[in-house]
Formats: sequence, C-alpha cells, structure tokens
Amino acid sequence: MTAEKKAELLNASDIVRSSIHPDTNKPLPWPMRISSAMPMNIPINMGFILAAPTIQNTVFWQVINQTYNAVLNYGNANATSPYTKQDLAKSYCMAVSVSMAVALTVRQVNLKRTLAATGSSLIMLNAATATTAAACGGFANNYFMRQSELERGIELCDPETGKPIGKSKLTAKSAVW
Repeated sequence: MTAEKKAELLNASDIVRSSIHPDTNKPLPWPMRISSAMPMNIPINMGFILAAPTIQNTVFWQVINQTYNAVLNYGNANATSPYTKQDLAKSYCMAVSVSMAVALTVRQVNLKRTLAATGSSLIMLNAATATTAAACGGFANNYFMRQSELERGIELCDPETGKPIGKSKLTAKSAVW
C-alpha cells in the first residue's frame, strides 16, 4: 500500500470516527458532532456581538447558545451513564439560568459604558459580556448535563480486549472536569 493510499484511508477513518458515537457506534446527527461546534457557534457568536445590547437580545442569544451546548453535550455523553428526562431538563434549566444571570449582571454592571459606547467599543463590550456569560453557562451546562456520570461513574474497558471491567466515578470526574 502506498503512503498516499494510507493517508487517504487514515483520513477516511478519522471522518468516520468523528461521525460515530464511540459508545453506541451509532451515527451522530451533524449538529451533535464536535466538528460542528465551530460552524454552529459562528452565527451564535455573531448574534452575541452584533445584536443591540437589550435584555431581550441578551436573553435570546444566551438561550440559543445554551440550547446548542445542551444538544452537543447530550450527543457526546457517555452512553454507559444514561440520563432521565428530568436530568436533561434540570441541566438545561440550570445552564440557561446561569448564563442569563451572568449576562444580565454583566450588562447591568456595564450599563453606563454600554449606553455611551458606539462602534468597536460597543462590539467589545458585547463580546466581553457574551463571552463571560457563555463561559459560565457552558461550564454549568457541561457540569449539570453530566451529573449522572459523576453520580454513577462511567464504564471502564480492558484496553486489550475492549470488554467492560467496571464503572469508575473518579474517571467520570476526570472526564467531566
């Protein structure tokens, strides 16, 4: 086999692995794939930065962002620690609440600056507010969405055989953090 053919097969293997959930071996819908994070987040970030700094816009874009984060986290969750609908609802509500609270607090703290800002200064203030809120909300989203893994552990497999050998809360904690 030529080096070119090996490189082509390796590339094809990477594409397939990025499209298939590692635990279930089922295809992931495109928005749930890690490779979709960048193209999905570009319009969300543009909304964060370019939307007028109103309460409605702030809440709207935080809800959109946390909804996408929840979809991405759900699609990539460890399949050995199943979630209930209540787990998912709780984690989503916590993430949205945290991101909105942080965004609205930062907006309020910077209200005088924001009202006086125009052009690039306004864009920078919007970006700082959105980034702070999205980071806090993203952390909350990941932490609460993956609570069942932290509580029940994730399955460990023997590296040689690939067969399950037990569950580990410590490994789950390391994976989530």
